[in-house]
Amino acid sequence: MREGTYNVQLQLKKKKTIDKMKQTNIFIPGLIITLIVLFSCTRQWKSNNVDNSTLKNQPADTTNSDPVAEASMANPVLMEYGSDIGTMFNTYYRVGSIDKMIPLLDKQTKQHYSMSELQKSLSKLDLGFELKLTGMKDSSDCKILSYSCQIDATKVIKRLVVVIENDTARIVPSNLKNGKIFY
Repeated sequence: MREGTYNVQLQLKKKKTIDKMKQTNIFIPGLIITLIVLFSCTRQWKSNNVDNSTLKNQPADTTNSDPVAEASMANPVLMEYGSDIGTMFNTYYRVGSIDKMIPLLDKQTKQHYSMSELQKSLSKLDLGFELKLTGMKDSSDCKILSYSCQIDATKVIKRLVVVIENDTARIVPSNLKNGKIFY
């Protein structure tokens, strides 16, 4: 009987040893990969020729210069938040932020409609599909943005007319009363 329990104990020890080896086989490659990543980051930092002593001697930048906040609203392709004006307008439409869409419209459209008419028309736009900016044509008085769209399993090209008013890009809808902003 003693011999039988000894064999069982021996088998359990072998199993534990094998389990530890399996854990070690996973641990060692993970450690090696981590070390490689750390050393490559250190080499990249050194290869950029950045001298830590010059960084320490420079005064701290006290201005709150945010590159996103400094972006111009006059470029309809690259607006303030890293998007183009048509995609931004479409996103506001999708999430129901009608009040944020109104400032993106041109001055003449805002003068032609009352605030309630604008809100009603903007809530019923033919919009909400995926837009992909494919190009921009610069005219003398406006810019025409071309978008590739997938509508009801059909690929179409839509054009959006944008004017620059007071250094800000504004959308000129084609027929807002009928829910159309594209030409």
